[in-house]
Amino acid sequence: MKNLHQKSDLISPEMISNIEKTLVIAWSKETADPDSQDKWTDRNRALGQCAITSILIYDLFGGRMIYDKANFHIWNELPDGSQHDFTRSQFIDERVFSIYKYKTKDDILYDDRGKKTNIELRYKLLKNNFLT
Repeated sequence: MKNLHQKSDLISPEMISNIEKTLVIAWSKETADPDSQDKWTDRNRALGQCAITSILIYDLFGGRMIYDKANFHIWNELPDGSQHDFTRSQFIDERVFSIYKYKTKDDILYDDRGKKTNIELRYKLLKNNFLT
């Protein structure tokens, strides 16, 4: 499955490509959700990276984070209304995604699941890997 990128006034196709290339390098087994770490491979580096990646994109561009409860997946809506999902490629099969609700950065980092999965630490690791 391909990542989702809608036409945007805030982020160019070249920027999207550069971000995707940098993320592939920044993602690791250690940044993946603990439930995905046993299945994580270099062939599917996006696996288990959606929450921390959506926070990173939110920090870079603002907007909102979209949560799909059925697929347990999070992606971004930028302030111009365009949607961008840098981790949709983790899904091998075709899926239908829908908006269940919007989440805040604090929702993701500090809710029970975030605390249980050390998401704040994993996010800091991803951000450091992305920026260096």
